[in-house]
Amino acid sequence: MNKIILLSLCFSLVIVSIFFIFLMDAYITIYDPNWHGIVNINKESVIDQKIFLLGSSSAYAVNASFVNENLLKNNHDYEFYNLADMSDKPKKRLNSIQNLLNHNPSVILYGVGIYDFEKYNPKTSSLSIDDYILEPNIYFKNTFEDLIQNNLNEQFPLSPKDRILTFLKYVLRGPDHHFHPFIPFSPTPINDFSTIQKLHGEARTINPIDMSDNSDQIHALNTIISKAKSQNTKVILFTNPNSILLNQKIDKNELSNFKISIQRFAEKNDVPIYFLHDKYSEMNIWRDSLHIAIDPDAIIFSHDISKILLKELKNSAI
Repeated sequence: MNKIILLSLCFSLVIVSIFFIFLMDAYITIYDPNWHGIVNINKESVIDQKIFLLGSSSAYAVNASFVNENLLKNNHDYEFYNLADMSDKPKKRLNSIQNLLNHNPSVILYGVGIYDFEKYNPKTSSLSIDDYILEPNIYFKNTFEDLIQNNLNEQFPLSPKDRILTFLKYVLRGPDHHFHPFIPFSPTPINDFSTIQKLHGEARTINPIDMSDNSDQIHALNTIISKAKSQNTKVILFTNPNSILLNQKIDKNELSNFKISIQRFAEKNDVPIYFLHDKYSEMNIWRDSLHIAIDPDAIIFSHDISKILLKELKNSAI
């Protein structure tokens, strides 16, 4: 009887977990740039040609309105959407890429960072049996993280409540910010490096990276680029900006390995790449060690993204 109860509990846990993960990702999986909600069902986008920016929250500070104004000033009839999402990595984005490609973007601008290729360090063997007895919640947390090969905070950066509310708002009235649908585009303060350390502590270190052909993230990025190219969508890569606080925590050899490896990857896939990971590292434009602030004084990132797009649009017959 006890075994039956235990099996029933395990089965229920699996079903609830699958449903939970589905709800957390449903918003991105069904996303439609032309959708303005049930209450605005007849509203349509004016411009058909679209440019999608993909990547993690490291890219969310790119101001879509600023980029769209620059495209318009230079007589490019496109709509630019910042589709950066929290804790996004190529393997995670692969789950929703076909939905995005179904909307026929002319260009995909993809931000990749060194943390995207970090090896996961298993946790279940790092604690003693006593630790698990005293704090069983750690055992279940570590076991689940080892199962998904990711940290829970990265896999689910928003609470279920926030994600479900976002999903419901999207269905009813569309995203809060039409050109920033996945992360709220609200102003954030610029903090100097001393303040960042006081508020957030030391930037975290990084595990060794894997950018070999056997890497799941490299395989996913290859697949995304291949799918995009198969329908004549141009792909442009750029490296995510890091602050000096972050770069100081990364071994110089790893940074060099990342730059060389992503350069080779871009050449192999015949896509252009722009290196921004250390361009702004010492500038006073940061909210924290990983994120550029959403502030008029930090517009340089958006300005550079605009320049990249204008250059590539000029050089390519899109």
